[in-house]
Amino acid sequence: MVPAPAHTQAGVLLLKKKGRTIKRFYTGKNFSFYTTDGMPVHGRLDSTVRDSIFLTYFQEERVPTQWGTYTTQVHGTFDLKFSMANVGSLPRDKRSGLLPGILILGGAGFTVVNIINTVREGDAPFGKDNIAYVLSGLAAVATGTLMLTAQPTKYELGKKYTLEAVQ
Repeated sequence: MVPAPAHTQAGVLLLKKKGRTIKRFYTGKNFSFYTTDGMPVHGRLDSTVRDSIFLTYFQEERVPTQWGTYTTQVHGTFDLKFSMANVGSLPRDKRSGLLPGILILGGAGFTVVNIINTVREGDAPFGKDNIAYVLSGLAAVATGTLMLTAQPTKYELGKKYTLEAVQ
């Protein structure tokens, strides 16, 4: 039996919120961030040395195949080096949430069913007896949509979030 080779991590980046680790970025994996000027940077994390981040950027292009599908070809690789002081923010995962989804689906469903039932009974769908129900359903949809759009899309480094390199 041949022993498997063991490799140590060349460096790990830790995203911390008030001293508590909330996300880890390992070498060899994709890493994205925005510089302090707002420029997006994306590449494979190669290593971290003291206060520097070393990435490899792959220039890719989608090329059609003879079967009508597409494949990705790499045209070149570029080594990128950044100081930790140049990292301004990191993108968050996709926005989600159970409560906003329930509000949007529930409010829309309630409004549609209410209008269908009101028309089926022969009443005016936006009459004075029914307008409060329609507005309450639409208010739930608006609240859920507002909750989704109000969620932050970036981890802004500074007072609350910090990025640390661990060797």
